[in-house]
Amino acid sequence: MLDGAIGAKTGARTVWALYPEWVERFNLPAIAITKLRGQIETADDYSRRGAKGFARYGVPHKPYAIRHCYSRRLRDFDVGDADAAAMMGHSLKVH
Repeated sequence: MLDGAIGAKTGARTVWALYPEWVERFNLPAIAITKLRGQIETADDYSRRGAKGFARYGVPHKPYAIRHCYSRRLRDFDVGDADAAAMMGHSLKVH
């Protein structure tokens, strides 16, 4: 479980690892969420900064693609639509 960034477009929330064994495999408890420095005014600012960070650390995927994969896994794990929407920071209509 990780706590999402405060001030992000969809707000802070707890994110659960899907698959549960990924917690240990990727040592998720050791990951520290840091506050972004500098001025962030729009969702596009977050997207650009996230994509740059992914590139810097050699992550072979785009942040937006990872959100879609997470949403798909929520369905694979039979998480109800209302709960999945809340976990993604969406309204049920958006989700």
